[in-house]
Amino acid sequence: ARRQRQMCIRDRQSIIKKRIIMKTIFLKILFRFMLLISVLLGLAMGCTKESKDQNIPQILSLNEIPVIINYEQLSLINTDWKLIGFGLAAESTIRIAEPKNESCYRLILKSDGTFTEQTSTNSKKGKYEVNMQNSALKILSSEGTEINELYDGKIYVETMLKIESFSITERGLALYYNNKTHYLLFKPIGI
Repeated sequence: ARRQRQMCIRDRQSIIKKRIIMKTIFLKILFRFMLLISVLLGLAMGCTKESKDQNIPQILSLNEIPVIINYEQLSLINTDWKLIGFGLAAESTIRIAEPKNESCYRLILKSDGTFTEQTSTNSKKGKYEVNMQNSALKILSSEGTEINELYDGKIYVETMLKIESFSITERGLALYYNNKTHYLLFKPIGI
């Protein structure tokens, strides 16, 4: 009887040790999973610092965008461009892109026919084609991370694939689409 009791006690101790080990492993896995989710959410929300009133788009007259004479002398290629907003040529208005964070909506067209860009939540790269004589510009391909776009991110991504031409003016880089009725207006960074 004593031997059975000792075996029973050892079995219970063994079961308790196994449960403790299983709980420890479970907690470690849970902690790592939560850490991963936190990091992914942090990356996804990295470009989402927002203005106080998120529901009202800020629309400006084109005249409210600063005129910088030096902009016209900039190169389309190898300049770091930051999206200001979405323009309507007929109305001379710009709807400011949201979020306004400096790391969002960045574009660099490289001299080898490739580009890199940052959307509202994603890093992308691709290929483009440009004709400097007639100012034609077309995005040929685009790939990158695919975290759900926030705010104007989806519109920006869709619009970039519709680009037909460009011009560099005293207000920045205009990328035209829909037969030049609409455009994306960019400012250079670091100038």
